[in-house]
Amino acid sequence: MVSWILISILGAIGIGILNYFPKIVKTGPIPYLSIQFLTAGIILLPFAMKENLSLMTIGAFALVGVLSLVANMLIFYALKLAPNPGYAYTIVAGVGGVVLFSLASIFLGESLTASKLVGAVLVLIGAFLLMV
Repeated sequence: MVSWILISILGAIGIGILNYFPKIVKTGPIPYLSIQFLTAGIILLPFAMKENLSLMTIGAFALVGVLSLVANMLIFYALKLAPNPGYAYTIVAGVGGVVLFSLASIFLGESLTASKLVGAVLVLIGAFLLMV
């Protein structure tokens, strides 16, 4: 069985390559991944309707798809404009992790401990130090 750590590393490498692509081609933001998700969503919609998913669930998936499209466009544009794509992606990864942590605390009842807050602050400090 393949380790989730190895899969995570391979996924991170793939995302890194994907996010470097706009810098190489010097074009505007092209949200390839979002287009793939949108296409998959359109193709899978009839199957979702067969599963009797509620309109709220389908609407939530649609909202996630739209947010993914907008977020990927913004990320790709930032990667294109940044002097080093690593700087932009460091901000995305650092701030994204803190936002995820915050939303989990608010909406999922994840415990908000002092050590987790210190960890979130250290992530942000580390992201800043990588750019200096």
